[in-house]
Amino acid sequence: GAGAGAGAGGTQKKNAAADGAAEDAASTRRRDSKALKEAKEAAAAAVDELAKSLNLGWKRRDAAAVADAASEEVLRETRGLFENADPSSVSSSSSSSSAFHAASEPGLARPMLEAAAAPLLRALEGAYHAADDAAHAALPLECARASLRLSAELRLPKLRDDLAAFLTSAPGLGDARGMAPQGGEAVTTLLQLATVDTGVLSNSWRAVLETVSRLDELHAAAIGVGAAPPPNAETPTPTVAAESEPSPGPGPTTPAPATPPRGGGASDSKRRDKGAKKTRAGGGDDDDVVSSPAMGRGGAMSYAGRSTLNPAEIELARWLSSAAGRDVLDRVFAESARLDSDEIVVYVRALADVARAELWARDGGAKYQPRTFSLRKLAVVSAINTTTRARLVWQRVWAVASDVLVAASAHADPWVASAAAEGLGETAARLLRRGIERGDDALRPFLVAYGA
Repeated sequence: GAGAGAGAGGTQKKNAAADGAAEDAASTRRRDSKALKEAKEAAAAAVDELAKSLNLGWKRRDAAAVADAASEEVLRETRGLFENADPSSVSSSSSSSSAFHAASEPGLARPMLEAAAAPLLRALEGAYHAADDAAHAALPLECARASLRLSAELRLPKLRDDLAAFLTSAPGLGDARGMAPQGGEAVTTLLQLATVDTGVLSNSWRAVLETVSRLDELHAAAIGVGAAPPPNAETPTPTVAAESEPSPGPGPTTPAPATPPRGGGASDSKRRDKGAKKTRAGGGDDDDVVSSPAMGRGGAMSYAGRSTLNPAEIELARWLSSAAGRDVLDRVFAESARLDSDEIVVYVRALADVARAELWARDGGAKYQPRTFSLRKLAVVSAINTTTRARLVWQRVWAVASDVLVAASAHADPWVASAAAEGLGETAARLLRRGIERGDDALRPFLVAYGA
């Protein structure tokens, strides 16, 4: 009996254990099913959110497209208003149908241009320096030229001077790194400004004339290394600068210079034509075959601290040797006759300052390699304007020019003194031909020169 009871108890325990295991398994299945359901619901919710986001994105794209279309429509309508507007109705103050009105008062535009001056200048400078070639540089340069004319018209001297400084520095003449490829286009724009636009440069004339002087210096340097022909050279001459074959020294018919030649730039090529010789202190005679600060192959060429010219500089120098280049450069001085009575005095003072800088060092001593380009042009400008201006104006012009010419006539370099004397004589002769009442003014500088 006891054994049977023990067996029954064991069976009950086994059954209870089996029931517990079954219940645990069922509970686990229920939990797994619930977790799976929750996961499906979460996935479905995520899909719904993604779908909403995608739909919103497409809606935004559609809205942007609609906005672009609307903007294009507004632009078309605005162009139509400008194209179809009747000029009489636009200019008439009584017309109320036109959306645009012509403003003739400069004061309305002055504050707008003044406010935009700094960013405008930065944009033009950035566009110019980022230009890959002359074609891309032409647009910011022409824009700067137009802005300079506008700033002069609206009497904004600071913007005018800043734009003039940009245009005069853009060519990069005299830069130790060499002229940039777009520098030639900058030279073209600057020369157009100096010869076509009048009454806009004012105090910026000195910077413009300094740039023109550097053009002549570049031309002379190119002649010195044979990269450009000398001016007015119909047939090549066998000089050191014009030799086509490399030579370690001076040519067989050209004696070696005792010192580097002191030149007045390419404009002094008449010295070669005359076949003149000069005597240097501490040396003998030398043919003035290279009238520039740059020597030929018998010496070392130096331009802006460099011994070579880059392709852009050589191309510009060759253009300066051409008839077209010489004509444009001469017009910078010939067109001075178009300046008004006040600006011509500013112009002559600026040219006189440039001439002094070419002849004398900052300490007042004579330069070792003086140039007479601006001195000769000063004489030309004086001769033109002293014979066409009213007496009060030409007296002011002649007073400024004669001071420099008289001082140059006592220069240590005989070529400088000769150029100054020629300028004094030519201008005095023109004044005397105009009338005897001008004789005192014409001859007074000679008395000072003889005294010097």
